[in-house]
Amino acid sequence: MISVAMTSVLDTVRASAQPITGAETDYDSLLTFIGDASVVLLGEASHGTHEFYRSRAQITQRLIREKGFSAIAVEDDCPDAYRVNRFLRGGTTRTEKSFSHLAASNAPYMDVAQQGCSGVP
Repeated sequence: MISVAMTSVLDTVRASAQPITGAETDYDSLLTFIGDASVVLLGEASHGTHEFYRSRAQITQRLIREKGFSAIAVEDDCPDAYRVNRFLRGGTTRTEKSFSHLAASNAPYMDVAQQGCSGVP
């Protein structure tokens, strides 16, 4: 049996949830909600799903393009994050095994990071 508290939570989620269909407008309400915020944190409930990385990349692209964001901070293991940073700054770490795995699982987001970091010293 579902408790009253759980029913309230489910009702709130149902009322607030919006389908993600692949349309350009999928994240319009999220961008409206963000408003003039200078910091946006994107969390995740699943680690390593392609859908999450694709969605995070789409949201990040819109934050850069429409809201003027100019910095991206990503939570990751230090060695992997260091390799990504070196690569984005013109290094050749793409061939390293651990970086190749990281880049493959994060391919949509890595494309955003590379575009956003072009010309960064």
